[in-house]
Amino acid sequence: MMKFPNILTLLRRPAPQPEPVPETAPLATDVMVDLETFGTQASACIPSIGAVGFYQNGMVPDAEFYITGINIQTCLDAGLTIDGSTLYWWMEQSEEARKEISRRPIVEFNEHGELIHEELPRPTLQEALEEFAHFIDTETVGRKNVRIWGNGSDFDNVILANAYRAMGMEIPWAFWNNRCYRTLKNQYRHIELERTGTHHSAYDDARSQAEHCIRLLAEHERALELLHLDDQAMEAAA
Repeated sequence: MMKFPNILTLLRRPAPQPEPVPETAPLATDVMVDLETFGTQASACIPSIGAVGFYQNGMVPDAEFYITGINIQTCLDAGLTIDGSTLYWWMEQSEEARKEISRRPIVEFNEHGELIHEELPRPTLQEALEEFAHFIDTETVGRKNVRIWGNGSDFDNVILANAYRAMGMEIPWAFWNNRCYRTLKNQYRHIELERTGTHHSAYDDARSQAEHCIRLLAEHERALELLHLDDQAMEAAA
């Protein structure tokens, strides 16, 4: 079973606080977020949040975040909503994807701390949002500087930001650092997404999209370079 770096964050600790990060530690300048939701509107309930950190030259080791099986009642209590057509859509997805959004968190110990495999209570929406904010504070260049990528200008970032507002919590990134992965990939359609893992697992999708985004940004940089060289050539010929 795949293990995620933040699995122990589900052990019901107090709200996390930012921790100092060694200056030599790589920090993500960009984060690809992927949500699984029960709707497409801004107020949609969120059963899963996945995120992967990266920077211009590639992925940042261990800058990964995943919480799934979020307690939907706590989403509803916060005023988030469920859309019937999206529930029908989920019924048509793979068994693996459907199991993933409802999977309960587990802990496993051993060698030889014993206790192998115990299910924990589902994380509440507040806990999930606190943990994501903790991830931003400890694994990235910080709330004012990290760029947050979502698959659609009106989807992941908007839905996640709305959940923070619904809970009366601070959104852990600056609005000017919202980025649209869907717009970027539309500009370079010849660079195809190479999907790995389970489609519609928030973690697997975030990772596939982050790797794709790195290649898209590299192509964008090359395009800007060529444009600059063309400008120089035109100036020289004038």
